[in-house]
Amino acid sequence: MIIDLDVIDHVILDEENKLMLMLIFDSEDYWTVEPPHGLGVLTYNKKCKDKNLEHLVYLKNKVENYIGHIQNNGIKLCFPDCAEPESYSYEIRTVTNFTPAFDYMDLIDQMNKVMSKQGLKIIITNEVNSG
Repeated sequence: MIIDLDVIDHVILDEENKLMLMLIFDSEDYWTVEPPHGLGVLTYNKKCKDKNLEHLVYLKNKVENYIGHIQNNGIKLCFPDCAEPESYSYEIRTVTNFTPAFDYMDLIDQMNKVMSKQGLKIIITNEVNSG
């Protein structure tokens, strides 16, 4: 879960395609701000913006933790019998039960650009799972 920053949610080794797939599960339930009653209406937009910013910070931190795991020989830690780990590429996939807003996808795009410039074989993707 995206709020468990030090936990790897799920890892899959695709030996045929030489890919280690790491999943991050992100649920809308943690980031929803309930509509207020009475005077709370005055601070509702600020609370929504604050919660959205917190969500993006968690996403960034969770992805950075996964990248750190990859760079610290995570493939051998997760799959000690993996042959030729240096030939593998990596995908970090966020699995959401909501359609991410522009800023969420923009953050993923920006992180992909940074990793590409650094020559890392890591890509971040998103999958919407409504079921």
